[in-house]
Amino acid sequence: MTCGTIDVLVNNAGVLSVHKVEDIEPDAWDRMYDVNTKGTFMVTKALLGHFRQRKAGARYCSCKAAVISFTHILAMEVGLDGITVNAVCPGIIDIDMGRNNYRDEESLKKVIEKTTLGRLGYPEDVVGSVAFFASDDASFITGQALNVCGGIIFH
Repeated sequence: MTCGTIDVLVNNAGVLSVHKVEDIEPDAWDRMYDVNTKGTFMVTKALLGHFRQRKAGARYCSCKAAVISFTHILAMEVGLDGITVNAVCPGIIDIDMGRNNYRDEESLKKVIEKTTLGRLGYPEDVVGSVAFFASDDASFITGQALNVCGGIIFH
């Protein structure tokens, strides 16, 4: 019996452990990540070849989304303690890790073309955002993710 083709992947499996970060046990944390994040990754990985062959499906960066979601949740948990929690999300920065995106001149050109400001980012481009979030000027800002990416658009 054949069931046809897979046209859509809905990653909707999930488990929830309702605990504050300081109270959650590592086993409960691992279970949530195994189901919610690793499960999503494994199913997506299993079907990716099929989607590529059919030239259908979607891609996304789930681990960074998890970090941003974690930032939101932790900000809600610790806000009444006077703690702010924010995330700085750099684009492609001219450091060893960033250079993995442009190992040759053609790749570098493509990266720069995707950036609205028409250049790579540098560590000093990120420092101000971090300093701002750490300053009293940001004392009423929490649960935010700030893209410091020069307007990069991923295709």
